[in-house]
Amino acid sequence: MPPSATSVETDRAALVALYNATNGPEWPESRSGRVNNLNWLTNQPLGEWQGVTTDANGRVTELDLTGVGLTGIIIPPEIGNLTELRRLGFRGTDKSVPIPPEIGNLSNLARLGLYGLTGTIPPELGNLSNLTILELTGYRRTPPLPGDVDDIIAWRLENPDYGGDGFGNGLTGPIPPELGNLSQLTKLDLSDNYLTGSIPAELGNLSNLTELWLFENSLTGPVPPELGQLADLKSLSLAYNYLTGPLPAELGNLSNITTFSYHYNPSLCLPPALENWQPEIAEGYAERYIVRCPDTTPASTPSAESSADRAALTALYHATGGPQWYFSRNWLTDEPLETWHGVTTDREGRVIALYLEDNNLTGLLPSELGNLSRLETLHLNSNELTGKLPSRITKLSHLRNFSFHTFRGGLCAPAEVQGWLQQIENASGPNCMKLTPDIARDRDALVALYNATNGPEWHESRNWLSYLPLGDWEGVTTNKDGRVTGIEFVRQGRFKAFYGNNLTGELPPELGNLSHLWVLELSNNNLSGTLPPGLGNIRSLSVIRIADNNLTGEIPLNWRSLTLSQFMFSGNNGLCAPAEMRDWLEGIKYGGGGPVC
Repeated sequence: MPPSATSVETDRAALVALYNATNGPEWPESRSGRVNNLNWLTNQPLGEWQGVTTDANGRVTELDLTGVGLTGIIIPPEIGNLTELRRLGFRGTDKSVPIPPEIGNLSNLARLGLYGLTGTIPPELGNLSNLTILELTGYRRTPPLPGDVDDIIAWRLENPDYGGDGFGNGLTGPIPPELGNLSQLTKLDLSDNYLTGSIPAELGNLSNLTELWLFENSLTGPVPPELGQLADLKSLSLAYNYLTGPLPAELGNLSNITTFSYHYNPSLCLPPALENWQPEIAEGYAERYIVRCPDTTPASTPSAESSADRAALTALYHATGGPQWYFSRNWLTDEPLETWHGVTTDREGRVIALYLEDNNLTGLLPSELGNLSRLETLHLNSNELTGKLPSRITKLSHLRNFSFHTFRGGLCAPAEVQGWLQQIENASGPNCMKLTPDIARDRDALVALYNATNGPEWHESRNWLSYLPLGDWEGVTTNKDGRVTGIEFVRQGRFKAFYGNNLTGELPPELGNLSHLWVLELSNNNLSGTLPPGLGNIRSLSVIRIADNNLTGEIPLNWRSLTLSQFMFSGNNGLCAPAEMRDWLEGIKYGGGGPVC
C-alpha cells in the first residue's frame, strides 16, 4: 500500500515549522563536525534530514535534536502532528523554551527526552500511555561544597538561580499528578530543575517504574508513602530538595532497591523503622549521608560519659585549628552533640561517628580522642594533620571504620598502633617509618636541611618533618632499605620541568651524614654561604647540581675524592673551584658548569 501523501506531508510541515521556529539556519555543528541541519527543507526524503528517522511508509518515527541546542523561543504546536513518533529528544540552550502541551497528542511515543527547557510540565504528558522513558532534566547544579545539610541548604537559599553549566535553565511549578497515569513508564527523571510543591502520591501508581530521580529541585513536604508500592524500583534519588519529616516506613517494602539517596534536605531523616533497611542499599553509600531522625524521648541530664565525649571533641577542636575549619557548626556550643558538624550520636547522646574529612584540620591529634569509647566511625581524610596517631586511640574498641590519609602533614600510625589498626574492619592510612639508627640519622640530616633553609617558606614541603617513610617526603628518594638516595626539587609544568624550591640560607654540615646519597639537585634556589666539606665523604654521590644560587667561596678540596658523573655550579655569587681541582673537573663527563678560581 503506498504511503499516505497527506500523512507524510503533515510530518514535513511539522518539521518545517520546527525548523523555522527554532532558527534552523543557525543550528550549530556538533563537536565532531556533524552538520545538524543537513538536508532540512530540501526535497530529500525526511529520513535523510539530520536527526530524523522514518518508517517504511516515510512517516517520522524518531526525532533526535539533542545535539543541536534549540535557539528559538518556542517548539511549535505542529510537533503534535507527528503521530507516528516513537522517540523525541530536544535540548535547550540559554533561551527560554517551554514544553508544548501538544506533545501529549503523540500517543505512540515511547521515549521522551527534553533537556534544559523551561516553564511548567504540561499535564497533557500524562496522556502518553505508551511512554516507557520520560527524561525532563534541567541545567541546575549545586556546587560540590563540603559540609553538612544546613551548610548546603543555606548556600542554596542564598543562590536559588545558580546554574553550574552556565545556563541555569530548568522547569518550574509542580509535578503534575497526571504523570501517575503513565502505566508503562520504567524511568522518570525530573532532576536538576526548579520544581516546587510536594511529590504527588499518584507516582505510586507507576507499577513498572525502576528509576525515579527527583534530585536537585525545590520540592517540599513529606515523601508520600505510596512510593513504597513501586515494587520494581531499583533506583530512587530525592537528594538536594527541601523535603521534610521522616522517610515513610513503606519504603521498606522496596525489596529491589539498589541505590537510594536523600541527603541535603533540611530535615528529611531515617526513622527507626528503616534502620535495618538502609544498610542494604547501595554498597558504598556514604555513612555521613545517613541522617537519622532525632530521638523524641524527653531529654535527660547528660551522663558523665556524654560529658566526657563533649570534652574529647573540645580537645580535638582546640588541637587541630578549629577556628580555621571549613565547617564547624555548633562546635563548642551547648547544643546537643548530634547537631555539631560531622558528629553522629546514639540515642543516649554518645558519639558514634565523626565525619571531618576535607575540613582543614591541622596540627596533632589529641590523646583525648581515645576517650570516645563508643566511636564506630572516624573519617579524617584530606586534611593537613601531622605527627603520629596518639597511642590512646587504641582504646577505641568499637571502631569499625577509620581513614586518615592526609593532603600534607604526614599523619601516620606508629609501630605501637599498627597491630591494633590491622584488626579494624575498614581502616586506611599510612604507617610511620620504622626508625632504625641509620634511617634516624638520614632523617636528622633532612630535618637539618629543612631548618637551615627556611623550610616553612619552601614552595613544596609535603610530609617534611613527618614520620612517614622518607621516600614520601617531597623531593626525596630512597632505596629499598629506606635510606636516602636523592634530594631533587623538580616541579613539572605543562611543557617543561622547573627546578628550585625557594631554599634560602646555608647548607647544613649534617648533609654529609647521608651516606647513601646519589643525587643532590638544589639548583635555582637562594642558597648562600660556603659548601659543607662533609659532602666530600659520601662515596655514593654521582650527581651534584647547585647552579644559580648565591653560594660563595671555594669548592672544598676533599670533593676531589668524589666520582661524579655530573657537576653543575655556575651562576653563583663567586663560587669557584680551586686551580688544583681543574684536572678533576675535566674528568667529569658532564662537568662544564662552573668557574675556576
